[in-house]
Amino acid sequence: MRHLATIFAHRSVIALVALLSYGFAGVPQGWQGQVSAEESAPKSRAWEGLQIQPGDEGLELFKPLKPLTADDEQRKVALAWYGVAQYEFSKGHRSKAYESLKKANAADPDSPQLLFMLLQLAIAENKQDEAYEYSLRLSEVSPTESAELIRRLGALLSREPGGVPRAIRLYEQAAHSPKINKESGFYVFLMKELGKLYLNNQRNGDAATCFETVFDAIRNHEKYKLSSRERRELSSDQSIDPVALGDIFLEVGKFDLAREAYEHSAKGRQSSQVMLHYHLAKLEMKQNAPEKALAELDQYFASDAKIRNREQLELLEQTLTALNRQGELISRLEGYLQKHTDSTALMIYLAERYTDAERLVEAESLLKKVLEEGSQSTALMVLARVSRRLGKVPEYLDSLAEAYDRKEDASILEPELAAIEQDPNLWESMWKLADSRMKESPPTLEYEGAFVAAKAGMKLKKTEEVSSLLKYAATKNKREAAKMYAELADYYLDVDKFIEAGDLLKMGAEDPSVGDGRENFLLQASQAYEMGGQTETALQVLAEAKKTLPDHPLLMYQEGWVYSHAGRYEEAIGQFEKA
Repeated sequence: MRHLATIFAHRSVIALVALLSYGFAGVPQGWQGQVSAEESAPKSRAWEGLQIQPGDEGLELFKPLKPLTADDEQRKVALAWYGVAQYEFSKGHRSKAYESLKKANAADPDSPQLLFMLLQLAIAENKQDEAYEYSLRLSEVSPTESAELIRRLGALLSREPGGVPRAIRLYEQAAHSPKINKESGFYVFLMKELGKLYLNNQRNGDAATCFETVFDAIRNHEKYKLSSRERRELSSDQSIDPVALGDIFLEVGKFDLAREAYEHSAKGRQSSQVMLHYHLAKLEMKQNAPEKALAELDQYFASDAKIRNREQLELLEQTLTALNRQGELISRLEGYLQKHTDSTALMIYLAERYTDAERLVEAESLLKKVLEEGSQSTALMVLARVSRRLGKVPEYLDSLAEAYDRKEDASILEPELAAIEQDPNLWESMWKLADSRMKESPPTLEYEGAFVAAKAGMKLKKTEEVSSLLKYAATKNKREAAKMYAELADYYLDVDKFIEAGDLLKMGAEDPSVGDGRENFLLQASQAYEMGGQTETALQVLAEAKKTLPDHPLLMYQEGWVYSHAGRYEEAIGQFEKA
């Protein structure tokens, strides 16, 4: 909510709070004429009987033909407090004006004008929670007039840390208001944004309900009186295109709606009509009709559509398995490949199936063909699996290293690292290969290969080898030196080698390639040394870090922690107080 005030930078929002911006000029709409002459007249009745001009009838007190209702009386109270607020604001007493407006609002809680004024003043007074409550109330009593405010505030809240529940509540309040027009562009907007927020919070059923309105609006612009801008917003938002909506309807079991959405997506484009067969196959499988699903897939694969993704191939495998015809899969894939000779996704998928069937040489040949066209991390990881099963350790290490180089994400290695963990002999072969490459003149082991081998060694707690590999990697690629030091230090800590971790981090802090990470390395080194029982060494490295950052609270807090962990509590308290 700290950025709530920024919504008022927009001219349309400023217009909504113009009454306040002009110093409370005027009386809120609906209050005019609510004060009777009797109330506004002075207590003295000396004026009774007086004539404005000679010959006029004498003045008489006005008495309304219809007595004032309880609501009228409350509006009179609200108007009185509004007058007080106007006076206080004119004197520059903003806080007093705010309190007076709150009393006016208590008397007339459904006045949009008062709520807008209160919202603006709450923001000015930095009362963010109260500002949010006024926004909620506005979305209920005046959703249409507050549309732009709700749009902008909801967007802000959904981006704030922890703000999504508040954004949902704001949109829900407006959507459920009895005053909202459910056949308006604003209502469609609310359903669209609510649906997205529900989806991100795993409330898929609620999201699908909201998206029913959105899908109806996509098909019936006139019904919702959508402007050209609103139509463009709907058509350009890929997260709610008919296919995406169909997938959501499919997931929650709204099968008829899913079919309608998929069929709507296919209107007008040949490529979309081909993809319709795939989408309908998904639908048939969800409804436990694999025969119908296979018929749709046959039409899809018989077309000239490019097979760019593996989703269609995975669905084919699921369908054949459901029909107990999985033995047909490889022959079908081989047939498709004759037609789609350049489909990388198809070749990789077929290579995976060859591997599962122990047709390793055919898999290797197919993957090498893929890699001739360009390196792909997925193909490299499959080739690594094939090389492992063929016992080709150099090709295995090289494929893993290149896959990591392409992806730059160690998580891609996890399946193969798990396989190495179960096969110590494979690790020994990898280590001998890596070690021999490190010792060549010049060394031929690349940074990525050293890193991959080290990650494998960590699985088997090969501390000496891991240390050698990561230190080598740090010298091989200076840009990644800090990462290598951190990886090795984390490993040392995991195996309770605290002093080794401290020494390594201290060495890393002295390495110029680490750059701005020096003080952070020293802080971590102090932690490791203290965990290893070397309190004085921990304090020494902290003192070194404080030479460049003498007053940094984190370093002071860390020094307090070292004293506390060592049982030197008085010194710890002194440091914590400084921090």
